[in-house]
Amino acid sequence: MFNTQIDITTKLTECLQKCIILNKKLLKNLINIVIGMIVSMSSIPSDIAPELKTSYSSGLLPSVVKRIQRFFYSTLNVPLIYYYFIEYILEKYKPCNNRITLIFDHTTCDDRFVVLKFAMKINKRAIPLWFKICKYSDDDAYSREYVKDGVQAMQELFAPYDYRVKILADRGFRDMDLFGYIRACGFNFAIRVAGDTNVKIKNRKNIKKLRDIRILLGQKKLYKNVKLFEDEFLCNIAVAVNEEDGDVWYIVTDMSPITGLREYCKRFQIEEMFKDFKSNGFNLEATRTNNLTYFTSLYMCICIGYVWIITLGASCSKDKKNKEIGAIKTTNDNKVIRIYSLFKTGLKWFKLCYYSEIDRYLKCDFVLYGT
Repeated sequence: MFNTQIDITTKLTECLQKCIILNKKLLKNLINIVIGMIVSMSSIPSDIAPELKTSYSSGLLPSVVKRIQRFFYSTLNVPLIYYYFIEYILEKYKPCNNRITLIFDHTTCDDRFVVLKFAMKINKRAIPLWFKICKYSDDDAYSREYVKDGVQAMQELFAPYDYRVKILADRGFRDMDLFGYIRACGFNFAIRVAGDTNVKIKNRKNIKKLRDIRILLGQKKLYKNVKLFEDEFLCNIAVAVNEEDGDVWYIVTDMSPITGLREYCKRFQIEEMFKDFKSNGFNLEATRTNNLTYFTSLYMCICIGYVWIITLGASCSKDKKNKEIGAIKTTNDNKVIRIYSLFKTGLKWFKLCYYSEIDRYLKCDFVLYGT
């Protein structure tokens, strides 16, 4: 057999010991848990444990479950561990151009936790670069200071590189100070705001609020040097109607209005990533814990596993493996189209390689290719 669990664990250890600041025992736990999560497509210890071989633990199943739970309850410096991991990923990143698109948003796990996540767009998916988890009941769960912490982390991560970075977000982040902070960090932005936002447009005195701009389906209205809020924040505005649900988009940007609108449309890749973490993938919401330490460590493991699967999916495109696993198809007019996402492609390649009778190359180096 090729690509056994002990083979994969050995290769992952050689790679991750360079960037993950854990002792050997904890690193072994993390790596095996990540493998178990991917094989089981679950974040529940009782689902993960049966997939872990004797190379991880020779104990009975209940003791393996407890070992996994003890790791999740461990007091780990998750923000620092994950920061160094992502720093390593970016050092090895092979982009196809010098443009980076970052997306941030909140997601919830039932009424237990709120997750603020910053992610980098890769094809039609996004990989998590930074996250902050709070209890759902915390008064500051949606604090703007946490958002600024995320923006600052992005600035530090991308400072060594000559990338043009754009940040996208939805209408829950209407904040002049935040817009100014993003700009001060050297990033461009395109962020949706609500229609009740105060606005001043030259020679359009009848428009007091953004919702006063009349627009029909199929139209785009573009304004430069618009003043927003009471403090008259200077920016550009794009207005358009979403064809799917009829919602009017008011996009605030420091790029040209048409560029801001085009870039904002890429924001929805983070929604696909959220689904991959939940019902379409790791079944995060089935984890019934209310313990913040437990959930945060578990979430870090999912993020590391997800980044690995995305690197595998991107490598399949580079190494021309897409056809072998059925990730693409040719239409009647000879156009090649993708039918699997990068996540599904990477997952299918992993399962094809795992305990395979054919010597397929399963990459464990976390090299991410832009697509």
